[in-house]
Amino acid sequence: MGLGVNAAFVIFNYTFDRPSILTPLRAQENSMFNQKLKQEMEQLQIECDSARHLNDAIKQSVGYVELSIEGNLEYANDLFLSWFGYSLNEVAGKHHRNMCRPEYSSSTEYRQFWETLRSGRTISGSFDRVAKNGDIVWLEATYLPVKDDNAMQFLP
Repeated sequence: MGLGVNAAFVIFNYTFDRPSILTPLRAQENSMFNQKLKQEMEQLQIECDSARHLNDAIKQSVGYVELSIEGNLEYANDLFLSWFGYSLNEVAGKHHRNMCRPEYSSSTEYRQFWETLRSGRTISGSFDRVAKNGDIVWLEATYLPVKDDNAMQFLP
C-alpha cells in the first residue's frame, strides 16, 4: 500500500475599494503565510519520504500482501508470490479464501477471523495456506488493519 497525502489549498484573494495601509500589511502577511506553508510542506515531504523508505524496506524483506476490507488481494510482493507459485496477475482481485483450505474458508472460525479484522484488531499467529500447486504453506504472519479517515485496509 502506498502512502498518499491529499491536500487542498484555497487562497482567497480579497480586493479593497481604496488603497490603504492594508496593502503593505497584507503583502507582509502573505509572505509570512507562504513561509510557514513552505516549512509545513517541507516537513510533510520529509515525513512522506521516511514512510516510503520504511514501506520499501518492509516490502523487500518479508512476504507482504495488501487486502481490501472485503478480503480481495490487491497487491503481493515477489517474495510472497514465490512462496505460493503465483504471479500477481493470477491473484490480484481474488479473495483471500482462495489461498485457504476449503474447509477452513467455509468455517465459523474463518468468518470470525474476518470479523476480528474488520473490527480493527490485529491478528498474529501461524496460518496454513494453499499454494497454486496444492502444497500447504505455513506462515508466521500478522494481519494489520490499517486505518485512515476514509477506509480500512488489511496488511497481512
